[in-house]
Amino acid sequence: MEPVSHLFTAENQPLLRQFGGLLDAAGLRAAMLMLRMGLYRQTRSGTLAVGAAALAGRLRRST
Repeated sequence: MEPVSHLFTAENQPLLRQFGGLLDAAGLRAAMLMLRMGLYRQTRSGTLAVGAAALAGRLRRST
């Protein structure tokens, strides 16, 4: 989404940058960023799964 970040509102551009930082982070740092941003899935189990993936360092940018 970064190539079209200029189309985001001024309020959402920092969130996009934070999300990019989340994808570059690993382990506890990634999980803490996720919590700080307030990211969640539609179900509690989905949110826990993404949190576990963050802790395991499995959230990454595609290359």
